[in-house]
Amino acid sequence: MELRYPRSFLGLLLVGFFIVALPLIAGLVSNAFSIEKLSEQSQKAVYNATLATQNARQLAGLSLAMERSGRFYAVSGDRDLIETYKQSRESFLKLSNEFMALPLTAEMRGAAEVVLQRENEIFSALTRRSPTPDLAKQLERDFSDLSQRTQSLNTLASQLIDQEVAALRASSVKSRNQVFWQLLAMIPSALLMIAGFTYLLARPIRDLDAAIHRLGEGKLAKRIHVSGPHDIEMLGEQ
Repeated sequence: MELRYPRSFLGLLLVGFFIVALPLIAGLVSNAFSIEKLSEQSQKAVYNATLATQNARQLAGLSLAMERSGRFYAVSGDRDLIETYKQSRESFLKLSNEFMALPLTAEMRGAAEVVLQRENEIFSALTRRSPTPDLAKQLERDFSDLSQRTQSLNTLASQLIDQEVAALRASSVKSRNQVFWQLLAMIPSALLMIAGFTYLLARPIRDLDAAIHRLGEGKLAKRIHVSGPHDIEMLGEQ
């Protein structure tokens, strides 16, 4: 099958440069997408982990505010303290819902659900029972347990940041290895294409060189034929 050359030698050069550069362009585009994806994942992961840590700390602070209101009510019987507790509880529940909406681990989600359950039990006891020394002792135990659970939730949220950082490191290593193997695969393919286009470029020049030598030696019996781009063929005919 006869090779079909572009109409000009310059066109052949441009096609050669484009095809040889094509794997490099594809590799650069692929790497750019990988880096952009990694950057987006890192920003999102760090943001979510930081937000989870902030929410966990705020939950611990609200838990202490509710404890003060609840235990003071059990001692003094002041109903205004119940309203103060409800206001803190409203913020506590809102923040808990925001926390649960984050992409949490199964352990963190389970711990948050237990915190909500324990707080609901405390609120139920606080609103159903009259202020007595027994209620004060029970609230002391219950709030101590709730405080430990919120602190544990804060610890898990801090560990989530470390986990996200480790995952980002793994993704970074994976992307770096991917770039390395892409470059390693592009080198032989580029060399093969360079060799192929070197042959295509050298062939018409070689034919012209041979034709000039034949003319110089006076061998005019055989018709000169130069294959290649149109302008090179025209030169061969001339």
